[in-house]
Amino acid sequence: MKHAMVALTLTVFVAQGIAETHLQGIVSHGTVLEKSGNPYIIDQDYIVPAGKELVIRQGCILLFQAFTGLRIEGKLLVDGSPEHPVVFTSQNDADYNPASTQLANPFDWNGIIVAKTGAGTVMNNFVLRYSAYGLNAQNPNMIVRGGVFRQNGQLHFATDGKMQFVQDGVAFSYGTSAEAHSATAQGPPDGADSPASLSSASPAVSDGAAKQGSSSTSAKTRRRHVVVRIATGAVAVGALGTGLYFNSIVKARTAEVDDLYAQYVNAAGGMDQATYLSRSRALKDKAQSASIGRTVSYIAAGLSAAGFALTIVF
Repeated sequence: MKHAMVALTLTVFVAQGIAETHLQGIVSHGTVLEKSGNPYIIDQDYIVPAGKELVIRQGCILLFQAFTGLRIEGKLLVDGSPEHPVVFTSQNDADYNPASTQLANPFDWNGIIVAKTGAGTVMNNFVLRYSAYGLNAQNPNMIVRGGVFRQNGQLHFATDGKMQFVQDGVAFSYGTSAEAHSATAQGPPDGADSPASLSSASPAVSDGAAKQGSSSTSAKTRRRHVVVRIATGAVAVGALGTGLYFNSIVKARTAEVDDLYAQYVNAAGGMDQATYLSRSRALKDKAQSASIGRTVSYIAAGLSAAGFALTIVF
């Protein structure tokens, strides 16, 4: 991808004693973002081209406008600390932008893409919130230490097209690249430039493109619902059938007890009291066991039917 280089400018606004730095376009080699420039407002895609490097120091706050993101085709070094992490978030995030008049939501901005040419990227102690696709690394040769992802729409972190398991709000680490370790140890190059605001040479990702992956996730969710629905339906039918079977046993044993009593009363076959009581007790015990089985089966059928209904409602 070609990027048209433009004149280097620095855009800083000061209002009521609060400075803000606006960034967009192509990063010049050795650009270093310092906490003193906070907050950094990303007006359009911010791009690190192949062969260039961007260093972001601890405590930096990057607020992204809608449909913007950070694309790494060269190298990115995020140098946050546990006490002062680097923050990548939406301009609507009131935790880092008190002037925001809107609530922050997933898909507010695009996210960070590390292209295949972006080998050796290192990201230490950072927060990434309210993006569409979080951190999407097409080149797995990178290191993440102490990354905290929250409220990202499609995913938190993926490498080479594979989604990584990342818990929302829990510090996450990834990678052991020797190249990335070496890049961290070297630090920024000599003569590093200060933050700059450059004209954009890359189109912003559209809202539809940012949310394209969500339809795939929805399809998987629907398939899971179908599987759960079939399973709960099968369990409900099976449990109901078992309950009906036990119910037939209860009725049969009860009828046998009644018949035995009639035989005893009519003295059929010369049945004495001891024989009657013994046989009657045995039949009643069998009926009681079947009754318990019937009750358990009906409860299981009811719970399974409720689960089946929930899969339809939700």
